[in-house]
Amino acid sequence: AVPPAVDASSIPDLSTVALVAGQENYGLAVVLLGEALWSFSKAPSVDHALKTLLPAIVAAAVLVAVSGPMITSGDSGSVATGLGIATATSVLMGAVY
Repeated sequence: AVPPAVDASSIPDLSTVALVAGQENYGLAVVLLGEALWSFSKAPSVDHALKTLLPAIVAAAVLVAVSGPMITSGDSGSVATGLGIATATSVLMGAVY
């Protein structure tokens, strides 16, 4: 049997996907920093800073400086790698908390 023809309008545009995924990536960085700052402001101490601020700063730096540009590049290979880095960062932040 012959597979049905694919309508070109049903194929997502990679640049749109990259834009949306990039916004989510940068948004996660902002949320991580915001939550860490809020948490630290409620109980400021060196120990609390090491537990909340440091991991959030490192994760936000990775999301903004490493995975963000890869995701928003529009190149399928880079987008996939950037999403993998962002996913790993999210999982590691979950493990830290």
